[in-house]
Amino acid sequence: QADHLNEQIRRVYDGIHEKMSSIASTKGEYDLSLLKKVKKTKLQGSSASFLDWLEERIDMRPVTESTRKQHKVMLNCLRDFGLIRFFSDLTPKNIRLWDDFIRKRVTAQASVHGYHKRLKPYIVEAIQFEKLESNPYDGMRISRGKSEGIKFLTEEERDRVEALELYGMTEKVRDMFIFSCYTGLAYSDLVKIKKSDVFRQGEDYCIRDKRMKTGMPYTIVLLPKAIAILKKYNYDLNLMSNQKCNDQLKIIANLAKLHINLTMHLARHIKFSFLLKFKHLQIFAA
Repeated sequence: QADHLNEQIRRVYDGIHEKMSSIASTKGEYDLSLLKKVKKTKLQGSSASFLDWLEERIDMRPVTESTRKQHKVMLNCLRDFGLIRFFSDLTPKNIRLWDDFIRKRVTAQASVHGYHKRLKPYIVEAIQFEKLESNPYDGMRISRGKSEGIKFLTEEERDRVEALELYGMTEKVRDMFIFSCYTGLAYSDLVKIKKSDVFRQGEDYCIRDKRMKTGMPYTIVLLPKAIAILKKYNYDLNLMSNQKCNDQLKIIANLAKLHINLTMHLARHIKFSFLLKFKHLQIFAA
């Protein structure tokens, strides 16, 4: 990669030389008081760095914060890769090399596809802003991969997790997981529950809110164990980040002797041995 790295060094050198020239007098002397002005001009102008431009576009994109975090993960992966820094680096060859780099980090083809899927809209934007002449993905197909099917817990496995005697952080994560099991709520929905979202309808406690992902309204009846968890934490389940929850769930799975990768999303997939009927219950797809 020596040729490529030397080209990057040359670009950095040229950029520094250009800025230094702008604060030099005809006598070859430099006025350091102009450095602030040069820096301001650089920040207000369009950056030659694709990664800086990409970060700006990610921050401006009208998406949920969870989606924005996923796009930032893609950006950090590009930074770690190191061969795509400027717009001129966006070539089919470098995209293919980046694909190889991603595969060293993740094993599932669906995850590999996800990185490319998040980058492609910004490639299109770069072409629209005339920062890029052609799409490096033209003629390249990144397979989505085959679905492994929906993984699920059995009632017995859920009960083993629920019965564990835990303390501190691990107990909180277990309770969040079990609450999701009994409600079907995704992590992004359960962490934003407020006491005002809970109301009584006859003898039942219910939650009425909107899905974070789709904006669709929902109403569910809370089972006794779910409302007990809400009361335990004063109706605030925003106790841990999704990533930290999933890290703790690995420990919990080991303690419960489960041979399955527990995640917060998996809590929504329970295989019941019988049909449950609840009054006034709206069930939405997991």
